[in-house]
Amino acid sequence: MVIAATDLSALTVADQANPDVQRFVTRAQAVAQDSFVPIHQLLFPDTQLPDTLTVTLHVIHQRDGIAWTSGGIVTLNLTWFLAHPDDLGAVYHEMVHMVQAYP
Repeated sequence: MVIAATDLSALTVADQANPDVQRFVTRAQAVAQDSFVPIHQLLFPDTQLPDTLTVTLHVIHQRDGIAWTSGGIVTLNLTWFLAHPDDLGAVYHEMVHMVQAYP
């Protein structure tokens, strides 16, 4: 089971209450939770997964960059995603990096 925890600590209270932000976070969490196992099975079908894996989505505002992955943390640039709300493929892309780092 994949647990997608979200870290909004870098955002203002107003950002956190923004319905567009809440909608993005909900959708990004769903992508993270639903994509890890199928990607893993595709890339590493013979590697055993742990019972539980936690992925942290760290949401920030930044002028440059879209998203990046390091360790168990996927950092998402909210400035980009609010301007491109349908670009959840970037979250999926970062989950591929998460899977590649796992084995």
